[in-house]
Amino acid sequence: MPDTSLCRSKARSYGLASILALGFAMVASVPACLDSQGSGPSGRPDGGAACTPGDETDGSSGDCVKMACVDGVLQTVADDDDMPDDGKDCTVDSCEGTTPTHVNKPAGESCGMGSSCDGVGNCTCASDADCGENTECRTFTCDKVCKSTNAPAGTKLTAGQTDGDCKVLQCNSSGGIEEVLDAKDPQSDGNDCTVDTCVNGAPVYTPDPAVKVCVTQDNPTGTGKCDAEGKCLGCTQTSECGSGPPWYTCDETVNVCFRCDDGVKNGTETDVDCGGECIDRCGLGKACKVTADCAEACDNGVCVSCFDGVKNGGEGDVDCGGICADKCGTNQSCNVPADCTSGVCTGNKCIAPSCSDGVANGTETDVDCGGGGGCPKCGPGKKCNGGGDCLNSCVEGTCN
Repeated sequence: MPDTSLCRSKARSYGLASILALGFAMVASVPACLDSQGSGPSGRPDGGAACTPGDETDGSSGDCVKMACVDGVLQTVADDDDMPDDGKDCTVDSCEGTTPTHVNKPAGESCGMGSSCDGVGNCTCASDADCGENTECRTFTCDKVCKSTNAPAGTKLTAGQTDGDCKVLQCNSSGGIEEVLDAKDPQSDGNDCTVDTCVNGAPVYTPDPAVKVCVTQDNPTGTGKCDAEGKCLGCTQTSECGSGPPWYTCDETVNVCFRCDDGVKNGTETDVDCGGECIDRCGLGKACKVTADCAEACDNGVCVSCFDGVKNGGEGDVDCGGICADKCGTNQSCNVPADCTSGVCTGNKCIAPSCSDGVANGTETDVDCGGGGGCPKCGPGKKCNGGGDCLNSCVEGTCN
């Protein structure tokens, strides 16, 4: 396929007179140019790619052209705003169509630091300082006329950079300074559980499955663990909050360790700084969930005492029954059979054991039998302590 870039470069490089003079010589090459441009990957007459109106892109700076969407095809068009910069104070940089131009300023026109142009694009000078201010991308020297030396394109500036903005300042091909995207300059989120990256000039934080332990202030040990979503959890259970004192409890809803002496009801505490997984038990009147939350006992969500000489809470009688370890004796009041030592509560009174109350109580070895207290002997399969408890014999605690 003919080199179409050669066709375009010829059209730009030759002046009008040269083109007329070489017209006949060019004729042979024109068909080849037209033929090569007649079809392309897109199948369009100009060989351009399909596009959406308004699409534009500028491949390189200072070349007076850009790619723009024309009639649904991405084509090279003139760009007057993309002027070249030759780094000379004594030329006027501009675009003539798609061709960069540098027109010499008149002789005597001021340039640099008190110097003047010589009419052929040079700035006369007496010292380097007359030629302009040096930058990291361009340095000036004086050898009767000002000369400039550009740093290689892509040279990263040592000053003026902003850490974590996903961008970098560097030298362009004309000795100027440009800002370009930098995928290696993300802003840190301070989270050990994520990987910090840049996508299209913006920071993006994704979970790092390789990291299991993270640094956090939500745990007195200073470390937590990463979850699948890249979050650093201070704790998931109280055992992860370290050993005391001071003692801590883990609030699993927010994954934070809280002190058991901070004056606030938090973590697993049932009341302020007591109960739950804190070492201190709750006193009388404090909130509770189970008896283990209290110094003595928990009744209906409140810590109570079985030794206060008062019938309260769920007690069957004074300091007995209910949540208390002590059972109520004969003739003491009761709420349920379990309140009584006899296991029999009739009319809210604990009844003395009998051989006909349907409960294994008193000295009985099974329900209303055995025990030698006047109750009949037990039949086969009933519990026994000795042969005297059974109608037959007692073998390993059971009547034959």
